[in-house]
Amino acid sequence: MNEDQEFCTLLERIKRERGLDCRQYKVNFLKRRLAVRLRARGVESYREYARLLDDEEYEKLFEALTINLSYFLRDRTTFEALREKVLKPLIQERESRGKRYFIPFSDREYSLQPEIKTLVQFEQHDLLADPPPRHLDLILCRNVLIYFSRQQQERLFAIFHEALNEGRYLVTDKTEILLPFASKLFKPLDWREHIYMKR
Repeated sequence: MNEDQEFCTLLERIKRERGLDCRQYKVNFLKRRLAVRLRARGVESYREYARLLDDEEYEKLFEALTINLSYFLRDRTTFEALREKVLKPLIQERESRGKRYFIPFSDREYSLQPEIKTLVQFEQHDLLADPPPRHLDLILCRNVLIYFSRQQQERLFAIFHEALNEGRYLVTDKTEILLPFASKLFKPLDWREHIYMKR
């Protein structure tokens, strides 16, 4: 077996045994992350590494493959634009309909009404495998798309488009480019800050 075949065999095994479909990641990203584990275990081939996969090694491999730290709020100007161009108009629209979701603290700060806080749920969600949520007004997808292949990125843009209400908003990271395919689905509200509206 050559190196590419061993690589594909390893990915198939990971999917079969742990349910993680690594084919959605960019190949170079995967190979760099796998190289870390190969060096740590003192092996030189994917086939040798596959023999070492047990519960403990899978845990270390998944730590290497997944992004455990993100500076989600790192671009201050993006979040200032988000507040001014998206959140304030959404709040005003809702409140003009008599729905009070927020309590103003000051001219620039709001807090959610306590009864709204009880509706918030945090869930694990596979962007590509799980059905998308519906009727969203805002999707923030920052520092995620860059790890996926172009084909998977196009699929995600289509999923985001389907999940958003008409004329609602998608925010991506400044390192992530709106693909030509996605520009048919979204138009820029603030090109510099990567804030888009559903067409």
